Amino acid sequence: MGLPLKLWSAGIISVLVLAGCGAGGNTTLPATSIPANGAKNVALLSSIEVTAASGLDPATVNGSTVSLFGRNNHKSRVFRAQGSVNYDSATGKVTFMLKHKLEPNCSYTLTLSGFSDTDGNTVADRTVSFSTLIPRPSRAVWYAADGTVEQYETHQFDSDGFNIRTTIYNGPGVDTIWFTADDQVVSYYEATSDPGSVRVVSHPSAGPDGIWFTTDDPVSMYSDQSYTATEDATIYYNGPGHDGTWFTADDAISHYTKITYNNDGLTGTQAMYDSAGIDGSWFTGDDVCSTYRASLYDANGNEARVAFSGSTGADGIPFTADDSNVRYSTYDYDANNNLIRQIVFTDPGPDSAWFTSDDGILQYSCDSHNETGRPTRGISYDNPGHDGVWFTADDSIRSYNDYFLDDTGRTRRVTVHSYGPGPDGAWFTADDPISDYFDYSYDSNGNVIKISAFTPGADTLWFTADDTLSHYEYYIYETNGILVYADTFFVH
Repeated sequence: MGLPLKLWSAGIISVLVLAGCGAGGNTTLPATSIPANGAKNVALLSSIEVTAASGLDPATVNGSTVSLFGRNNHKSRVFRAQGSVNYDSATGKVTFMLKHKLEPNCSYTLTLSGFSDTDGNTVADRTVSFSTLIPRPSRAVWYAADGTVEQYETHQFDSDGFNIRTTIYNGPGVDTIWFTADDQVVSYYEATSDPGSVRVVSHPSAGPDGIWFTTDDPVSMYSDQSYTATEDATIYYNGPGHDGTWFTADDAISHYTKITYNNDGLTGTQAMYDSAGIDGSWFTGDDVCSTYRASLYDANGNEARVAFSGSTGADGIPFTADDSNVRYSTYDYDANNNLIRQIVFTDPGPDSAWFTSDDGILQYSCDSHNETGRPTRGISYDNPGHDGVWFTADDSIRSYNDYFLDDTGRTRRVTVHSYGPGPDGAWFTADDPISDYFDYSYDSNGNVIKISAFTPGADTLWFTADDTLSHYEYYIYETNGILVYADTFFVH
């Protein structure tokens, strides 16, 4: 079983609603907020606190009444931020837990709409707008398991935060000291942008003059991306074509991708085409789609269904009978946008049509949460049991994870139970065997910096001093919350 990467501390937006009194009719949410309305350069991990004039009716604080939208300032694309909403009536805190961290160089608007107070008064709608920082991380470093540097890359940005050059170093140079001027460059990428387009060019060597970053540096490949509010299209080139000159009309295409977005700016479809088809011409109807992904969302912006296809077959139409390696998942959420069930389908059923009621289920999982929306247990089922009917009491459990939280509500440990229900034959009892467990470590900003996997040591007892570290994931962040390094290390 892989690492249970539910990094619930990845991003939390807190809305603090303090008790007060309303004078009939509407209750107003005052302008006080942290960050302040109109704040700039907000870190990627931040809390938003809004003070209200009254206590709120908890039933009105949910995924339908709290929303966060962002605008990518480089591409001018508006998108909905996904997350769950929870309300603590004792403290008046509304918490929006982001599924993904805030994006850099974006403008965000948090909207509170449809609240009522405990007296039944309508609470006036409120918005808080802010923009996130423009990233300029200087360096990302890759380390070996023993902690020594293997390679690193540096980034150069323009004044708008657009990454114009990434340089990769794989040696410390003549002075044998890393991060000095003579470090050995192995390759670099340069990017240029115009409104609606981005070009990224890869240079694998320094060229005849032996000097990096000069005009004779050879090209190994490049990509051209065009984008609108509703679509990204990227073409990848791996050769200069018959004329031997890069950036001309006959450059050799290796593949291209298309991504579409819905009205909320959320990804609708993703497709990759890796062959020009029988006619040998790219961007025609017979281009071969090698992978295809399609997402549907509910009214709160949660993914309700995600479908994958290994190819769209000879007819070029996704999710028809000639497609290969089709599978899809459906997702159910509670009123606060907490995921409570995922179902995986891998068979179109007797009618041979996908997305119908007879589709064959491979497995499903159910998640439970505490009152603040933190995960407490996740259960996986892989068989419908003796009655042959899914979602009944005799469904066969494959495994489950238990989540243990620290005093701040963050996950500190996850125990994995995948070896059966133990001698008593009953799941979720004290004798259920543990297969492994994971401990989480955080920095002062609440970022997960390490997830360590353990097995029992020589004493064969869990959670004792001789437990053996089997592998771990390690994360490094800039002080502003930008993740610059992530890797997995196995302990031999």
